[in-house]
Amino acid sequence: ILVYLIYIVLPVGLHFILFRTRHGLNLRAVGENPAAADAAGIPVQKFRFWYVAAGSSLAAGAGAYLTLAFVPSWSEGVVAGRGWIAVALVIFAGYRPVNAVLAALLFGCITSLGFVGQARNWPIAAPILSMLPYLGTIGLIIVPVLAWHRVRRLMAAPAALGEAYYRDAR
Repeated sequence: ILVYLIYIVLPVGLHFILFRTRHGLNLRAVGENPAAADAAGIPVQKFRFWYVAAGSSLAAGAGAYLTLAFVPSWSEGVVAGRGWIAVALVIFAGYRPVNAVLAALLFGCITSLGFVGQARNWPIAAPILSMLPYLGTIGLIIVPVLAWHRVRRLMAAPAALGEAYYRDAR
């Protein structure tokens, strides 16, 4: 029951923090325009450092989950591109926490469909069923691209995503 409770509480709580608090506004400002955030007195380097550290910790936790719970052993290729699926999930969700949970459930359903097909002896080759999560990822990324003129504003990434910021020393 705790997992199902977290599926509701965590995205709603994160949505509230990101879109209804000063801290969330500062965080979004650092991602959109770090120079303007710096001019407003927001410590850009500090925000970026701690949130990259938090994201790295979550990625490490996901890797630990894969090797300790999902596949309780280590073998070469155990991750098998699941990190890229997570990146695609965030893009598909439009960088919104509630949408990310719904997209994660959709990706989980696509993944489990392959297992169900194998368990029920569907007349589809097992490698094809194993490819379903990756085919679903490609399909769910192509759909927004095809309708880009309609969903551009809803799915916009932070403007300064991946760009280094250095304070002007003048």
